[in-house]
Amino acid sequence: MENAILWVMYFYIYSVLGWVAETIYCSVGQRSFAERGFLNGPYCPIYGFGAIIILQALYPYTDHPTIIFLLGMVLTSALEYMVSVLMEKLFHMRWWDYSEHRFNLNGRVCLLNSTLFGILCLILTMVIHPFLETVMSKAPFLWIEVAVAIFTVGMAIDLIFSVRATLRLGHHLDRLKEAEEKLRHELEEAKENTEERFRQWLEEQERTKTEIFASMEEGKERIREHLREHEELLGDPREQFNRWRSAKQKHMEETFAALKKTQGRQERRLLRSFPHLESQKGKDLRENLKKRIK
Repeated sequence: MENAILWVMYFYIYSVLGWVAETIYCSVGQRSFAERGFLNGPYCPIYGFGAIIILQALYPYTDHPTIIFLLGMVLTSALEYMVSVLMEKLFHMRWWDYSEHRFNLNGRVCLLNSTLFGILCLILTMVIHPFLETVMSKAPFLWIEVAVAIFTVGMAIDLIFSVRATLRLGHHLDRLKEAEEKLRHELEEAKENTEERFRQWLEEQERTKTEIFASMEEGKERIREHLREHEELLGDPREQFNRWRSAKQKHMEETFAALKKTQGRQERRLLRSFPHLESQKGKDLRENLKKRIK
């Protein structure tokens, strides 16, 4: 029993250390503080699970660093891939995407991260855990039990609130997707209509010019005046389409702003923590919408 409680404590410690490592790594890359993790607290359970798996499987092989590095890469990458699939199935959202990295597998894992995880496995098994074992062996077991109880209650409450925020966020992303699809459909119809109207407009302009030039006796000034009046009367359909598109863009921006106001603090935190977060129904909705409007 004591051994089980001790390993639970290791899980919480490595979850916190993983959050610290992830935050530092992402903050350096973004050159600003980056909030990381699915939960609100300063811990990433995936790192805790990963550390426990590595220690249980590879700690006996500390004399063979090559084995730890290679198998550590495989085990941690497999864990990251499975967690990505599981979270996507549970919440119908893609939480991270490495598609832009070279040597990636379905955008869920990539060689760069796997290599870094292999290095972390070496540091974990050869430096961090031996030191932590020494510290924990000297700590009163009652303190460890109290810490485990506090962490368990706090993480359970955190998990409930985080799941609720994620479900609300998924609903908002779905609404944005519906708005995007509606606008895309309207743009396609408007484009088809505009092309047909423009073709008819050009034909009408050509007929008008032919008729006008056939009446040269009325004089060039009268011809130019007639052309100006005719163009002002008909108007270029492309200009009308551009004005309509600008109005639609303004309307969608107002829609996005209204939806953004309905997001709570935790939902905004999730969006900051996972920059590549996307609804299962679409990818990067705002950017896609802007591209389609342009």
